[in-house]
Amino acid sequence: MVLHASIGVHLHEHGRRQRVRINLDLAVIDDGPGADQLARVVDYEAVVARVRRVVGAGHVRLAETLAERIASVC
Repeated sequence: MVLHASIGVHLHEHGRRQRVRINLDLAVIDDGPGADQLARVVDYEAVVARVRRVVGAGHVRLAETLAERIASVC
């Protein structure tokens, strides 16, 4: 997904948003075969909402910090 984030260490990067591309790899536990149940799959809508909240939470200096924060909510 591509979002606009307030990110960067330089003064000219503060107060303006930049496009960032966010790629996620999610690991899930395979419970084996089962019924076709929504509760057994990843809720991508919830994942996107969490990522948007993190990105919108304020200025971050480093891409690595943003990545760590996103990983912590996924």
